[in-house]
Amino acid sequence: MGAVSMKTVALRAGVSLNAVSLALRGDASIPVATRERIRAVADEIGYRRNPLVSALMADRGMKRDPRSSGLTLGYMTMNKTRDDWRDFASPRRYFDGAARRAAELGYQLEPFWLGDPDIAPRRMEVILRTRNVQGLLFAPAPEMGLQIDIDCASYACVGLETCVALPVIHRVMPDQRHAMVESLKQLRLHGYRRVGLTLRQYADERAALNWSSTFQAFHGHLGMGHWIPPLWLEDRDPGAEKNRLAFGDWIAANRPDVILALDPVVETWLRALGKRVPKDVGLAYLEVTERTPGASGIERESERVGAAAIDLLVTMLNHNQRGLPAFDNVLLIKGTWVEGSTLKNAANPLKGHHRAWPLKAEEPGRGRGEDTSIYRFKL
Repeated sequence: MGAVSMKTVALRAGVSLNAVSLALRGDASIPVATRERIRAVADEIGYRRNPLVSALMADRGMKRDPRSSGLTLGYMTMNKTRDDWRDFASPRRYFDGAARRAAELGYQLEPFWLGDPDIAPRRMEVILRTRNVQGLLFAPAPEMGLQIDIDCASYACVGLETCVALPVIHRVMPDQRHAMVESLKQLRLHGYRRVGLTLRQYADERAALNWSSTFQAFHGHLGMGHWIPPLWLEDRDPGAEKNRLAFGDWIAANRPDVILALDPVVETWLRALGKRVPKDVGLAYLEVTERTPGASGIERESERVGAAAIDLLVTMLNHNQRGLPAFDNVLLIKGTWVEGSTLKNAANPLKGHHRAWPLKAEEPGRGRGEDTSIYRFKL
């Protein structure tokens, strides 16, 4: 028996060939009930889209003007207001990279605010159908534990980062473990041996403890020298007085020669303590942003993360993969090291690059009986 054609599906379903084509692409011009009936017929008789045709259509899509194509992807935000996500570097840069890639593929990326108190979930679904939205890209949720009350069955769905308010969804995110390991390697090449890590507890928990767990796992393996317990700052506000006091106590107790951090306020605290960067203490950021100009650390490549999410979303559309999956996949995008000016010059970097990383016996490290717990302050 030969391959089942789209025409066979149309005859069996009692609709036009064009209706079948639109229904299998999830086009909102076809009623939901009709789309589901056509898909059921296609599944029953074993219809499969020709991957060569799908590739050709995708290539044609790249040549369309997204403003006139009628093909829209939704950037779904859940912040307190419609546009406050634009005040945060990562969601904004994710959107910029995603919007550019969507335009290259013939789609338009449009923001939709799921937190709008005047729009009920069912009303939002009507809006999405009216705008001919084909796929949904969920921005990072501002809070852990948020739930989304929206029917995703008609859409290809992709989430950004770990804090996605859906139970199971394919996600694209920066590779935080790679960022930590690469940072430790670079600090070692710069000659640092008393590395301190300071994070807000909330930020680390949002990242599924990727930062602190990787730091503890790789510190000894990479031969970083003296072990300093990480400092978890307990107030969610980066600049909170409680955090500043805890940081000062931690610095006095542990005397790190370099600090790994996420929040730019750390440099302000160091200066207030009379510490010069990098002369007295080095500083590297696990995520360099426009708020840390000239700093050393990891560029998380947020635009590439957004673009990769669109590539995944469009691939799912081309394969008619809609709704939430039974099992989710995570695509990790590696960041790049930025040398910057907040570290002292690397000590013999060429020799260091070829050196074995495991801890040598003569170098101080975490020995038995040493306290490896996270350093906490409760004020």
